[in-house]
Amino acid sequence: MKIIFTISIIGLILLGCASKQIVLKDDTFKINEFNSKFIGTWELVKRLDDNGKKVDTIGYGQAYEIGEKPSTVFMKNGTYSVKFNTKHKHNGKWYYDSELKSLVLFRLMERNYWLANELIRRGIVKKHNDGEFYFKKMKYKIVQVSKDTLKYVDLNYIDRNMIYKRIK
Repeated sequence: MKIIFTISIIGLILLGCASKQIVLKDDTFKINEFNSKFIGTWELVKRLDDNGKKVDTIGYGQAYEIGEKPSTVFMKNGTYSVKFNTKHKHNGKWYYDSELKSLVLFRLMERNYWLANELIRRGIVKKHNDGEFYFKKMKYKIVQVSKDTLKYVDLNYIDRNMIYKRIK
């Protein structure tokens, strides 16, 4: 009876330690016929609000930005890069979630970012098993992906219906 009690206590301690783990397991990235359609360079053609009206700025909380030929590059190794304008660029990891029919992106946090420690403390940024820190995942519902066109709805914000054309 004492052995069962001891094993139970050890199990609870190990379970408690495991739940505090901050390292996130990377989602497996496998190239298949469908997600290979995303690989390449895409340039934003237009952004529409939910009523179909063209929108030129993108708001982030209290700030707005105007894109200068925004583009996204999806690479075969499961990484991506985004250039929105000369000041707003970022990189990260991506995969296609076939169950949700969505692109899932993890934005890499630059190590010298001035708010890094605060974002980590708040759980907005988490360490992945590659040793890098990434923002929480962003989801984009795919409306259409073809040889030349990528259309998606940004599930993270309202009024973000994006239409891209492949340029490479």
